[in-house]
Amino acid sequence: MRIVHVVSILCLFLLAACGGGGNPSIPPSTSTGGGAQTVNLVPGTSAQASLSDASSNSTVNFNFPANCVTSPTTVTIDNVTQAGLPHSLKAGKSPKFSLNSNNTYITAFSITTNPSTVTQFLAPASLSGSVATAISSGTTLNVAKWDTTNSVWTDVITLVVGANGAFTQTLTTTSLTGVLTPGIYVVYKPAPGTSTTVSNLGIVLLADDGVGFKDGSYKNGLQVINIYDANGKVLPTPTIKYLPYDGAYDIDGQALTPDGSQGVLVDGGNTVRFFSNVQTGVPLASTNTVDISSYGGDGDSIAILANGDEAVVSGDSSTQLLVISGITSGNPKAAEVISIPGYRDGLVNSKDDAVLLARGGSSVTVYSIAAIAPKTGSLGATISHSLTQLADLSSLPSSSGEDGRNGMAISPADSTRAVVIGNDPTTFSPSIVLLTGLTTTPKASTPVAVKGAATVYSVSITLDGKLAVVGTDSGIVLFTGVDTGTLTQVGTTPYAPTYATGASTTATLGNITTLGITLDGKNVVVGDQTNSSIVVIPINTSKATGFDAPAGILNNVAIPGNDQLVIH
Repeated sequence: MRIVHVVSILCLFLLAACGGGGNPSIPPSTSTGGGAQTVNLVPGTSAQASLSDASSNSTVNFNFPANCVTSPTTVTIDNVTQAGLPHSLKAGKSPKFSLNSNNTYITAFSITTNPSTVTQFLAPASLSGSVATAISSGTTLNVAKWDTTNSVWTDVITLVVGANGAFTQTLTTTSLTGVLTPGIYVVYKPAPGTSTTVSNLGIVLLADDGVGFKDGSYKNGLQVINIYDANGKVLPTPTIKYLPYDGAYDIDGQALTPDGSQGVLVDGGNTVRFFSNVQTGVPLASTNTVDISSYGGDGDSIAILANGDEAVVSGDSSTQLLVISGITSGNPKAAEVISIPGYRDGLVNSKDDAVLLARGGSSVTVYSIAAIAPKTGSLGATISHSLTQLADLSSLPSSSGEDGRNGMAISPADSTRAVVIGNDPTTFSPSIVLLTGLTTTPKASTPVAVKGAATVYSVSITLDGKLAVVGTDSGIVLFTGVDTGTLTQVGTTPYAPTYATGASTTATLGNITTLGITLDGKNVVVGDQTNSSIVVIPINTSKATGFDAPAGILNNVAIPGNDQLVIH
């Protein structure tokens, strides 16, 4: 059986209602404890329901806000047994739950509406609840809906288990739209290493890059910044925590698995370090390290594969990249080397682990990634992926910096497409280039000028694969057409708003050396190196600049000189 992801531009964890059409066919369900719950939704009035499943010691709470319907609607929520779930197993098999081998069933429920013409919910609602305490804190659970048309389970949201089995809502992404329609839903724990579902945690990870924390300690490590409240609204003043690493300096790259459970970083001392539990909001630093000094002179960048067990590292070598493995088992080791045609200081891999880009100067080397049967690598540790060079694209604009992502971004929606930014080596004019055919026959399009800027530093693509945001020496620029092949700048100059840096002081957006786009597609989070600030700016394509005024500002932040900010 396969799981597919819903692709949508909706940005909140939604459970709301509107009319049109009839309910999908729902097989009979069996109540397993607590009985069916009926909720009468009235426009302007909030409502709640709580469904208990005695068979799995779990409870799901539903909170419907006011104005989630336009006319009175009755919603019935009931338990569904594991045996009663729809399935798509081979003929002759009993209808047991089996999304994937070793997935763990937690609980399931059905939603029906009366009148049945209400087939989609529009206003946001929230989920909370609890699961058996045997499920450890920090575990990411997926919620999938049965797609009756295609007979597949479709992931629609993720939940994170907290203390004492309590689980909390995570925010939707452009891919995971939440519980939107009547039907059957299952909560399950994905088998280790099988889920690439991206959880929206509302967290920004930002290494200090040797600057030192601005809290007065001057320690080096990760800054953990929370930019959203529980309902997905930008905090006017984001909050910050610190994850220091003794002995680390010049941290030039970090990466995180899709569910936020495993993280890696590399520093200029040729040491790879590890952390976990980002999804809990309190990341934990591991004492494990891997010395990569035999594979280069200065750790520059790192890319972790979706299974969380393998990572590719650039150690500033002119001949090789390094693969390490054993991350999830807590025993990371060097596993394999990958040949490169020259220095490749920046690394980016695609969301689906199909492509790795390695950049140095004006060249980008494209590698295809493929899963293989686990085997012992040439350096002794186990590898389960191969990397094969497809092309080396040269004569591109030269990157303004190096390390981290080095001015590259792969489309999250289409791993055949990417963009690179840089300055022409002769005229020094800044430009952006679209790369296409990355999984088959990579090629670079004609560079498109970035108007109104002198230098470009950073770039990111929205999860829907349509827009790119470029960080420059004088603000940010929005480009459309990543998906269509025609890059077009919105506005004629970078967007550089003035914002508060203190009770009576202001600053204008300056050098944007790093940035990232939130997973709901709504905001770009920029690192303003000139003013040592993190600024959250809403994207608005209807505006002449492409952006709205800043929605969140956090001052006194250590901003790295290279593009390595990670958003989850």
